[in-house]
Amino acid sequence: MRPTVIAIAILSCFVVYSNAQQRSPDATAAERGAEAAPVAAPELLAGQHWTYRRMDLWRNEETESFNQYLIAEVPGYWAVAWTILTSKDAQRLGSVTPERLFTAGHGFNDIRMTGLHEPLRFPLVAGKSWEFRYTFSPKSGSTTNVTQTATVRGWETVKVPAGSFRALRVDHVGNYATVENSNQWSGRIRETFWYAPSARRVIMHEYQDTGGDGATFNKRRDELTNVLL
Repeated sequence: MRPTVIAIAILSCFVVYSNAQQRSPDATAAERGAEAAPVAAPELLAGQHWTYRRMDLWRNEETESFNQYLIAEVPGYWAVAWTILTSKDAQRLGSVTPERLFTAGHGFNDIRMTGLHEPLRFPLVAGKSWEFRYTFSPKSGSTTNVTQTATVRGWETVKVPAGSFRALRVDHVGNYATVENSNQWSGRIRETFWYAPSARRVIMHEYQDTGGDGATFNKRRDELTNVLL
């Protein structure tokens, strides 16, 4: 059985499989000094928005692009309009869905989830680690339990279509177990987030998981293409 539900869960929320040209540890002395301090949650304002493209790393091709637009702040989260700008899936093209971006960790809410996916946990500093769990129920008779551990690795220079950024790398490793009617399977999850304070959001996200047979199934990357602050 394939872990399609995991891919859907991470899509609603937001492979370690990149090439060296995208990331470099190079930094100036001034940058290294500033980066020694913990990174606090950013100030976000209504009207700010970020556009990303999603790359299928099996085919090395763009599958869709999407925009996340901040509408209004509510205690604990921001109301966001998530718009699919381009897509190979005609049913998704042009869709606009209301989402919640949680300020403490920049995870997105999904009404089909119990618990919270935590890409980040502010303040961020190299060496910090945390665990989280959530349950995802995409349809009747199907439940997936996910457990992940996140670790802040340190600073890197990351190049994406929107430009070059100094970013904190956060690696996640974990497992999932799915029960769907009479079928059961489990697998592994690996994902990496690069958070850039200057962009106030994650500028790149890589994700991969395995199927019930242990072989890699989903493998993709989201890259920032434009930001308006």
